[in-house]
Amino acid sequence: MTSESKLQAIDEYIPVNGIQFYTKQTVRSPGGTVVPKDTKTVAKIFFIHGFAEHVNRYTELFEVLASKGIEVFAFDQRGAGRTAPDRKDWGVTEEKLVYEDIDAFISLKMKPDFSASMGSPIPWYMMGFSMGGGICLNYAIKGNYRDLFTGYVAMSPCVLVHPRTRPNPVVHLILLGVSKVVPRLQFDTGIVHEYLTHDEAEVEALSDMLDRGKHLLDHNYYSKIADKSVLIIHGDADKVNSFDASKLFFERLPIKNKHFVVMEGGYHELHHERPEDRQKFFKELIDWFYNDASRISTASSKL
Repeated sequence: MTSESKLQAIDEYIPVNGIQFYTKQTVRSPGGTVVPKDTKTVAKIFFIHGFAEHVNRYTELFEVLASKGIEVFAFDQRGAGRTAPDRKDWGVTEEKLVYEDIDAFISLKMKPDFSASMGSPIPWYMMGFSMGGGICLNYAIKGNYRDLFTGYVAMSPCVLVHPRTRPNPVVHLILLGVSKVVPRLQFDTGIVHEYLTHDEAEVEALSDMLDRGKHLLDHNYYSKIADKSVLIIHGDADKVNSFDASKLFFERLPIKNKHFVVMEGGYHELHHERPEDRQKFFKELIDWFYNDASRISTASSKL
């Protein structure tokens, strides 16, 4: 890489499964932010955003990672962000489509990096935040292409919702029933915390998110997880998703290469914390990616 190498986020719409998806990818190009000339690409990330939000809320995180040689591909999910510009489409999705869309983007963006004999020269990781963290962990268990990833990173994952945010059990049962009859019904989630406002959401999307996390604590389910690297990073003051549930899931994982990082005093959105805490969070992520990618490289060189 020359001293003129620069970093740029490329935004484009890509048709997948009948939908025009908004995507964002960090690349090196003549325009953008200057990157140190000795920076090499050490890892690539397939990123999954959280509930009722969009990938442009992660601009700083993506730029920090890419400046250290950790490139990112992300997309606004079906029913979210610029993929769903019309209000009537907000939150319109279903569990089956979530994974079908992910598989389609893996085929488009990841699989070309892999050769039949050598795999990918640069390790790919799936990383997700909150609902996306729950999807990430579920993909490690049941995803069609789960073995293509070197590892999985879950930021403040939705295993269980924090008691202060969790819907009343009766309301949850009603959601399950309503989602089968009126899946496009929109309602106020009532999620209140320092960083996210009340969002319009689909009954089915919220119901799927709650069930997806709950399954992660079922032994017959989580025991099927791929034997890959796993990092879970969670603030112990998170009042949106349960820190204790994340820790319990981690402790039960039947894999050797797992790591749990506690961000002391951290709220839900660690990537939007106070500047000094945000930098600590970024460093934890970057150090883990470097260490894990180095471990993989060392193991491969011994083969």
